[in-house]
Amino acid sequence: MKNFSYLVIAAIIFGTIFTSCNKPDDNVKEFTVFFETGEGGSIVAPQKVMEGEKVIRPDNPTHSGYLFVGWYKEVEMINEWKFDVHIVTCDVTLYAKWVEWTIEDDPLYPTTIYSLPEEILLQMRNDFAQRNPNVYTSLNQFGFCAMLTPGGGNGVSGGFTKEEAIAAVKEFVTRNPEYTGVSNPDDLQFKSISSTVGYNNALFWHFRTRNQTINNIEVDCTEILFHTQNWKLIRCYGNHYPDVYVPTKFNFNVEQAKSLLLGKEIIHWGWGGQYSAGIVTVEHLQQSTTKLIIVPVTTDEKIELRVVWQVYLNGPLHYIFEIDVMTGETIREMPTIIS
Repeated sequence: MKNFSYLVIAAIIFGTIFTSCNKPDDNVKEFTVFFETGEGGSIVAPQKVMEGEKVIRPDNPTHSGYLFVGWYKEVEMINEWKFDVHIVTCDVTLYAKWVEWTIEDDPLYPTTIYSLPEEILLQMRNDFAQRNPNVYTSLNQFGFCAMLTPGGGNGVSGGFTKEEAIAAVKEFVTRNPEYTGVSNPDDLQFKSISSTVGYNNALFWHFRTRNQTINNIEVDCTEILFHTQNWKLIRCYGNHYPDVYVPTKFNFNVEQAKSLLLGKEIIHWGWGGQYSAGIVTVEHLQQSTTKLIIVPVTTDEKIELRVVWQVYLNGPLHYIFEIDVMTGETIREMPTIIS
């Protein structure tokens, strides 16, 4: 009995996840992963995966009148397949889990910002450089301030007072509303303000704003950093987002969003590899804390501003899920401790 326990622990630590399957010839190192969506579910093409590799997460299937929850390793929907953790060791069939649900589409959601065509972006970058000749900052592919170019000299002795530096920041924002996403500089709230003295006693001021808020909802990852050197503002990177749409009616209230997490497996990484922290239970959800936030979901092509329920699962799971209030999708998930 003791030897069996050791084998189970070793399998968890080293991530060897076994599913019921039939191995082909030992010389064949490529396996097939099938996706079963059930009657009425959209078709998901199978994948060819090399032994020891991970499956690429497919686009979520659809089913009229149902919400897709996740992929599971058995038809009984007991163990969820973790695409960032589990590896393929044989032919596998994954099963789509559905819950009965009617989702009302909102054509205005989510707010989406697309990357700019190269010729327009080049024109905007030239305009920004001419408008702000002392600023060692350029624009990212979406047209917002970003730290893309190095710069900043040694400077001379002296510099702004704190009040003068704040005024310089606000003047820069007033001059560049489309590049910072801030229409009113008085809306900026500073999270931290500090100063340093550099070479030749050059005085630097460093400002970090708080995240943007919309209808009292915080927008994640929207701190803006400003730096002044002597009597010039020399850097700005980060941005707010203009005209963010927040639906007045959510398809998923907080309790409905939390119910989607029931039965999910929590995976952590430790010094010995991956291990399971446990399965989400009703008790875990009852003890969880929640917060409504807006999350920018960014790819090279676009930014989608998703309104999500952020669910903190406290000990022993120590994990965060972020559930879209309109689609029920898990937008992000992450541990809250370093194992």
